[in-house]
Amino acid sequence: MLPTEISDSETLFKAIKPINHLWKEGVPSSAAFKDSKGLSVDRDGGRSKSECIAVLQERIGTKAVVSFTAGECRSIGVMPLAKPLMNNPFHAEVHRNLIEVSLSPSQAKKLRDLAKLEIGL
Repeated sequence: MLPTEISDSETLFKAIKPINHLWKEGVPSSAAFKDSKGLSVDRDGGRSKSECIAVLQERIGTKAVVSFTAGECRSIGVMPLAKPLMNNPFHAEVHRNLIEVSLSPSQAKKLRDLAKLEIGL
């Protein structure tokens, strides 16, 4: 069982669908980091990077994946929260703060700038 607290060193992976407004010149736009229900990510949970990416790609049905650490999220003032699902114990969300879920435009841009493109379109 995964701990409910996500450590700063834990890597979070985000799949990004090949939708035009989510990409600009081959890199994710800040729109890819905005979600009114919380930015959905998968925690590494001790798995290898290649396993995390493969599982995420299979479940989401897209090949593009970015990553960032929970510590990087906290460094820009956003909150990674464990939100395990029945069919995905590695599910987590990144929220603006304890009250607001959706990232602000500036937070989405900062997270985009921090994100490492693991596999592009």
